[in-house]
Amino acid sequence: KDKNYIEEMNLLLDSNMLKLKEYKKIFEQPNIPTIQIIQSMDNLSWSARIIRFQSNTMKTLQNTGDIKLLPVNVRNKMLEYNRLQERATDASRANNQSFLDNYNLTAIRYTGSPNLLERIINQPNLFEYVFKENRKIQIILGFEAAHLSKEFSELNTLNFFKKMLIDIDEISKLINKELEE
Repeated sequence: KDKNYIEEMNLLLDSNMLKLKEYKKIFEQPNIPTIQIIQSMDNLSWSARIIRFQSNTMKTLQNTGDIKLLPVNVRNKMLEYNRLQERATDASRANNQSFLDNYNLTAIRYTGSPNLLERIINQPNLFEYVFKENRKIQIILGFEAAHLSKEFSELNTLNFFKKMLIDIDEISKLINKELEE
């Protein structure tokens, strides 16, 4: 289960990284209007992904005491893998919270709410105020800070997943070796 979940999440996070890379390319063009930069942010992924592993194998083995039945090398590797899962989950939760805090702060401070921009089209005075040049720059900087947190979180998660896939393969090899003996 974990391997499939990790591979699916890797695809999703890799896709987010590609969207961010494409967004950053816009800055290669000279003198881009700030509104165009803001509009290009629509293509970014704005959702935070919480890591949730669905396997309870280790907890079950520990709670029943059956973990003692496993060979020491397999048990230690599984415990190490379980700790890595917990670290990845905790880090993801904290990093995602940083992203959401930055996003919400920017959305509330500069646009009133995340969906206000959709509602003010028929309000020229409010629209003009929200889209004054210095406010557009503040919006960009705020959302850039949010996406910096998100990028850090997702790269960190991808690194954890890389280690986990290696551990899963090692555990499988250890178990197969024990079964052969």
